Amino acid sequence: MSKTKWGKRTRPRVTVKCTREEGKTKQEFQPDTDINKIIARYKRTGVLPSTGRDALAQYGDVSQVPDFQAMHDKVMAANEAFNTLPAKLRKEYGNDAGQFLAALQGPEGDKLAIELGLKDEPVIDKSGGDDPPKPEPDPKPDPVPEPKAST
Repeated sequence: MSKTKWGKRTRPRVTVKCTREEGKTKQEFQPDTDINKIIARYKRTGVLPSTGRDALAQYGDVSQVPDFQAMHDKVMAANEAFNTLPAKLRKEYGNDAGQFLAALQGPEGDKLAIELGLKDEPVIDKSGGDDPPKPEPDPKPDPVPEPKAST
């Protein structure tokens, strides 16, 4: 502890020691991040470097995809429905609604949903017929009398 003109210090002085140890920054990437070298390469080739994220542009018809708010509402509804399940069941899926939905969409998804009571068992027709019942034809309307021609 050191003294001040008002008396003795009540807390220790904070010091920072800077050393010449190797840092966590990888220096071999320095030329790739130097803006002057990036611009010189662009002037020479006419191409900006790719970041990896946008290297492969993808185009597709997304006209049928709902907007962000609608998808957000669906995700929130799925999370709320998942949170109504028993805690023991949620724990089996890491308390993650996404893992639970992935399990339901898998090959055994229907069996799992029926087992958990989330889906009714399919009704099997035991009448013995292989063909589904045919709908009855609509009754024919009464014929409309033709108007008499006036002479």
